[in-house]
Amino acid sequence: MKVHFIFVALLLATASVVFGPQSGRTQQELLRANQEYDDALVRGDAAALDLIYSDDFIYTTPDGDVRDKAQQLAFTRSGDLKLEVGRSDDVRVRLYGNTAVMTGRFRARGKFRDRNIDIRERYTALWVKSRGRWSLVAEQGNFIKQQ
Repeated sequence: MKVHFIFVALLLATASVVFGPQSGRTQQELLRANQEYDDALVRGDAAALDLIYSDDFIYTTPDGDVRDKAQQLAFTRSGDLKLEVGRSDDVRVRLYGNTAVMTGRFRARGKFRDRNIDIRERYTALWVKSRGRWSLVAEQGNFIKQQ
């Protein structure tokens, strides 16, 4: 009986941390950070992305390429990708202390090397809060097949 009581007490304590009033505010912070990320991608703003990406950022592209922060910023600076519009939707956030796993869908239109593109992608992103701000540590995208 005592073990059962301790288990229930621990479960309730954990639930208050994960689902307490802070989690709603934290999720809103993350959704804002993700919106800033979307906006920086559309603007092709390497300076803003430099602040969003952690120093050890890693991105796995839908084509299976792997880029670190320097490579991804160089890609942005190249100007090969010019988005007219782009935004995330169906975004879900799961909090684990100062770490968050975010999943969502990104839709964008624009040009890649003067060729029209229509991006429909599902992504998983790992955000970590350090020194009072959320940074994007890792992201992987997968193209959504047209049916």
